[in-house]
Amino acid sequence: MKKIALIMDGWKRFFTYAWPAGILQRLRETGEAANLYIFNSSGDWSRDNDYNIGEYNIYRLPDLNDFDGIILDLNNIRYEDVRDNVIKAAKKTGKPVISIANEIEDFYYVGINNYKAIQEMIAHMHECHHCRRFWFIMGPEDNYENRVRVNALKDYMRGHNIPYGESSFYYESFEYQCGCNGFDTMFGRFGGTIPEAVICANDNIAVGVCEAAARRGYRVPEDFLVSGFDNFDKACFYSPHLTTVGHIREEVGYRCADIFIRLWNGQSVPRFNLFGSNSPQLCCVTN
Repeated sequence: MKKIALIMDGWKRFFTYAWPAGILQRLRETGEAANLYIFNSSGDWSRDNDYNIGEYNIYRLPDLNDFDGIILDLNNIRYEDVRDNVIKAAKKTGKPVISIANEIEDFYYVGINNYKAIQEMIAHMHECHHCRRFWFIMGPEDNYENRVRVNALKDYMRGHNIPYGESSFYYESFEYQCGCNGFDTMFGRFGGTIPEAVICANDNIAVGVCEAAARRGYRVPEDFLVSGFDNFDKACFYSPHLTTVGHIREEVGYRCADIFIRLWNGQSVPRFNLFGSNSPQLCCVTN
């Protein structure tokens, strides 16, 4: 019986269901005899360091040498030493390791094609809604997915001769408050003028932008457009609905399980395994 370890941090309801669901779906399809062991911390939910250290101790429980495959989602771990220790422990096993949405040396990568998806989003705003004045309110500068999305946005702007500067970008986190802080900061930075569209790194940020704009008397989409990323429930249920990038999150787990099965059977697997997204037009509601 094979054993798979899934190590992740800070995800609530949906992700803790979606990724295991995808893994188990692929195992059932192939009849592969494997058990999934989940080590999920809540170490980034609190500002209490002692509490967080206690949460992260869950990563000390497994002996990763006992597993035949290891899946890591370390994007939300707040403490660099915790993240480094998990990476070192996984590498020492010599077993196949998959990193979700974060490029880590020597590990396989599974994730959405961030570059293509965010370029489709800005192309939609530019070509369909004729926007040329943008603000970009993004996640942490050192986050892998965020960096890919930023590079894609800059490449699109350069490729279509749309003027921009570093002042057009605001970086903070993937949380709601980033959208609020980002809009207020950019509003002051640009002398109280607003853009035609605000591209946000995710839906949480997009909602924060809408709320901060409303406090200043602006409405979306009447005064400017806002886009998110992830197609969380809030994108659909928030008023106004958010233009967003959607992807099937179960696909992440499905791909991970498929990689392990192929490796266990002696097949070769590319290091980078990207999958697509739903077109932003399909998720777009602008009034």
